[in-house]
Amino acid sequence: MVLGIDASQANREERSGTEWYAFYLIQEFKKLLRDREDIKLRLYFRDAPRKDLLNDWPTNFEVRILKWPLRYFWGQVRLSWEMLWHPPDVLFCPAHTIPIIHPSRTFTTLHDIGFVDNPELYDKLSLLYHRFSAWLAVRSAHHIFTISEFSRKRMADYYKCPENKITVTHLGVSPDFSTEKSENRGRNDGGKFILFIGRLEPKKNVLGMVKAFEMAGVNCDLIFAGRRVRTKDLDDYLASRQAMRDRVK
Repeated sequence: MVLGIDASQANREERSGTEWYAFYLIQEFKKLLRDREDIKLRLYFRDAPRKDLLNDWPTNFEVRILKWPLRYFWGQVRLSWEMLWHPPDVLFCPAHTIPIIHPSRTFTTLHDIGFVDNPELYDKLSLLYHRFSAWLAVRSAHHIFTISEFSRKRMADYYKCPENKITVTHLGVSPDFSTEKSENRGRNDGGKFILFIGRLEPKKNVLGMVKAFEMAGVNCDLIFAGRRVRTKDLDDYLASRQAMRDRVK
């Protein structure tokens, strides 16, 4: 059996949530399918694979680089061309963008549909791309994975999709963040903290998190680690609450 995976997201130079999700899934596939003579894993790339993806490469893994000159629609068009002439038995796309032409057993992960609830956070072309990609995934994929019950119900309601077509697979945590490691139990100065990792943007409800932290009155700091995207509301709120500003970093 040939299992094909869209590895284009995992191959990004700068990775955020979806890209790291795809990256670590490929690492796990390396462990699970190593020495499996009955399964070949075929990874589809837009560009040459990065070194961290090629580490410890099993012999039953195959790389296919599919060049495409445009910024958008590699997944829908260029990968479709590959599916037409050299389809795998099963295709998995970890970032909701499935090719228009695809095997009957195509699986994908649709993390959320934030673009439906917060369209103002996207430019027109990006919004069109997300809407079309998600619609195609829901209508055409054999099965869909998502990361929470909220997302599953939201997708089922919005797209009128049977809930049993969507499976919740909660995100895991790297062993690097294990509480067994003393260096991860607190800050260098011994203080405790709550850590949020992700882009700082309205659809993450970062401001709501700060307000909840303030109401809880816990004796620690709230630390954000991520790229800032449209944080004016958060900045204005912290500027008006000097005491809270000192505890949010």
